[in-house]
Amino acid sequence: MGAVIGTTCSYPQVIGALQARDPGAAREFTGSPFAVSWLQRFLSSGPQERQGMAQQVQNAPGAAQYTGLINDVAGTCNNF
Repeated sequence: MGAVIGTTCSYPQVIGALQARDPGAAREFTGSPFAVSWLQRFLSSGPQERQGMAQQVQNAPGAAQYTGLINDVAGTCNNF
């Protein structure tokens, strides 16, 4: 999760990378006001707060299935 916590990407960059990687997941994500708000809050937070937020998400049911996608987005979002 280091790349996710340390990302310098903006919200539009993250969404661009997500759309490129998995358009269906991007539609689902952007269709959720809670998810959009959470990501915006995450990106505007410092590393310590991000760590806590990331840990909460990792503990959520079903989160494991998105780990690869999240890491891919974090690794490529600077290209968008």
